[in-house]
Amino acid sequence: MRFKAATRDAIKETGLNWRKKFDEQDPIHVGTCYSQMKRVQPYLKIFKGDWACCEFVISTLQNQQKVEHARIKSLMVRSPP
Repeated sequence: MRFKAATRDAIKETGLNWRKKFDEQDPIHVGTCYSQMKRVQPYLKIFKGDWACCEFVISTLQNQQKVEHARIKSLMVRSPP
């Protein structure tokens, strides 16, 4: 299943800021993101309270933050040639 791809696409298209924590996001954008995820992946509609969408969004935002920190850290560690 392509839940990760659906989540990444929904985050990009709805304008969620991956540099912010989940609880700092605009609730309107979060709701729009959930709606888009459920439209692309109808299976997500069976979960009450959108908890599955919430967990996918939180996980994806955290992963993007970790990747960014790793990139910054690798640039700091790298010595000039």
